[in-house]
Amino acid sequence: MSFSKLYIDRTVVHSPQVLAIRKRLDVPVEVISEDRVLLDAISQGDDPIGNSKGILYLTRNKGAFVKKCPGTRDYTCCGYQILHIGTFCTMDCAYCILQTYFHPPVLRHYVNYEEMFLALDDVFSQETVSRIGTGEFTDSLIWEPWTNLSSLLVPAFGQQSRALLELKTKTTAIDALKDLHHNGKTILAWSLNTEAVIQHEERRTASLTARLRA
Repeated sequence: MSFSKLYIDRTVVHSPQVLAIRKRLDVPVEVISEDRVLLDAISQGDDPIGNSKGILYLTRNKGAFVKKCPGTRDYTCCGYQILHIGTFCTMDCAYCILQTYFHPPVLRHYVNYEEMFLALDDVFSQETVSRIGTGEFTDSLIWEPWTNLSSLLVPAFGQQSRALLELKTKTTAIDALKDLHHNGKTILAWSLNTEAVIQHEERRTASLTARLRA
């Protein structure tokens, strides 16, 4: 997936993560002071969802980085927790709930990593075992071409003993993960469908063969 434009929240424009991502993306950049500028740009035209997939917004997470999964009503919750690294997805699955959950849809990546790791330190210090995943509001690995997030997260989880990192994806973006010291504390997971369903319903995702090979 290629981007047509990069928007940057003015409060993080000098962030080391932002500077690193800008080096990897050779696209027009606009620094904005309020989200409304971006939301208006995405909403223009007949296809806001399609427009949004070509735009990346770098900003900071102003809320909690680690959240309890809301679970499903009338079911026993499994205790899964969400590491909130960003929102939306570059792929185009016909049944994707993210395309109706976010209005308008914005592909956000949160770059205040220091605050994120402080939140994880709190989790790591707890006596209970935790399952934490990044694939609730986005795909876990779509960020690999532009960020070093997984190369930071996997070793961090590998240095502690009470939390498990789950990376859920429909991509095959695993090259940066191969030589990381995970210490058995990271699980990679792929959803699988028939090749026919993938071709017709899971557009812009990796093929079944590619996922199995990964």
